[in-house]
Amino acid sequence: MPLRRKITLFLFLPLALLILVSVIYVLLVGEAILSGEDVIGCSFKHTFFLYCPGCGGSRSLIALLSLNFIDSFIFFPALPISVLILSDLYIRAVISFIKNDQKYLRGFKTQLLIIIPAVIILNFFVRNILLLSGIDLLGDFIK
Repeated sequence: MPLRRKITLFLFLPLALLILVSVIYVLLVGEAILSGEDVIGCSFKHTFFLYCPGCGGSRSLIALLSLNFIDSFIFFPALPISVLILSDLYIRAVISFIKNDQKYLRGFKTQLLIIIPAVIILNFFVRNILLLSGIDLLGDFIK
């Protein structure tokens, strides 16, 4: 199999699978999550009465797939930021594939990937400090 085809499969099959799984997930449990039901059950949240670093991710995914970008960012800011960064990478990969020139792909700054865990950690602290101050952004504790 030629290298170009291997690179294409490596880049696009995981993305297609991720999108398919996300859409199926939203179709199956989307309404329950938006209504505030704890479908999956977060042991961190139930043990410590604080939000875990990933809390809001499902709601953010549902909002993002509904094209509600503001709510998606409020629920879990790392998801829309990840989508933007990874979209840039995939667009560069497509252009590199079409033009058969790797310079477009080399233009991607891998340092941008550090933003994703940094946003997750910052979101964890800010959301829980606000919660302890009586402001519940997700509405799971203070009704």
